[in-house]
Amino acid sequence: MDKTKAVHAVKQTLLAFVLVTIGVVIGKEMTLRRLQDMPSPSGNAQGNQVVVYYAHATIRCVTCETIERLTHETLDEQFSQALAAGTLVFKDVDFQRDAAFAKKYEVMANCVIVSRIESGYERAYRRLDQVWELYPDPPAFKRYVGDAIGAYLAALSGGDA
Repeated sequence: MDKTKAVHAVKQTLLAFVLVTIGVVIGKEMTLRRLQDMPSPSGNAQGNQVVVYYAHATIRCVTCETIERLTHETLDEQFSQALAAGTLVFKDVDFQRDAAFAKKYEVMANCVIVSRIESGYERAYRRLDQVWELYPDPPAFKRYVGDAIGAYLAALSGGDA
């Protein structure tokens, strides 16, 4: 009978472990979904805009500074009207100090992220990881980043993205 009680106790323990694990997984998924659906602060009345994030580490190298500079140049050269209108916003984020941001966008290294906000909610985003490959070629870099931003701005105007 002692062996039967021991087997029963092990079964109960394993069942409890499985249930707790399932609860943790569901909780994490719900948190991630809530983060994605959180209203985003918006500078315009309708809450429709494209946000360009430059996600960087606390300590920045020369290459990181170059990527940020090229991103600013792209915004100024290609999207000055959208910047002035508040339809396009630039934000730099230290992903090492903002764990929720890093988790939401799966950031592990410096990158540029383009996010489309509609009615105050993020509807889509794209992480532009190729900036690391393209920074030595500024025209290619600016085309790559500009195309992503342009597509999201077009989507705000009723296009597809």
